[in-house]
This record gives sequence, structure tokens and C-alpha cells, in this order.
Amino acid sequence: MRILKRVIRTIKEEVFWINEFETIEEANAAMNEFVKFYNNEHCHSSLNYMSPVEYYEKWKNEQKNVLIFGEQYSWKMRIIF
Repeated sequence: MRILKRVIRTIKEEVFWINEFETIEEANAAMNEFVKFYNNEHCHSSLNYMSPVEYYEKWKNEQKNVLIFGEQYSWKMRIIF
């Protein structure tokens, strides 16, 4: 819950509190642009200074390596026993 509150506050600070919008469509477009920037370009110290997309891709690749390693390890164990 704390993380969600922080994300909402960041969107308010970076999009809504510093801009005046004429329409809901303008506000929605600005929020979408900010979310795109935040996910793809903004580096986070808690993510080892990577963007969320970079961090997710790294994590996903590591999961593939763990699965492949696990399959290889199981295969080797069957041969040994």
C-alpha cells in the first residue's frame, strides 16, 4: 500500500500540481506521457539505477537462466544417480 501511495503522489507532484489542464483529455495525455517516461527512462535508486522496464527485463532474463540451470542440474543429477 505504501508503494502505491508513493506512486500516486509522484504523479500528482510531477503532472497535476505543476500544470493546468483545460480538459480531462489533456490531463490524461500528460499522465500517460509521464508514466511512459517514468517506466522507460527514469532511473530508480531502489532498482540499482535502472528504469522499471530495464529492471524487469533483467529480472526476466535471470529467471530464464535459473530455469535453464535448474533443468540442466536435474538432468545431470539423474545421470549421476
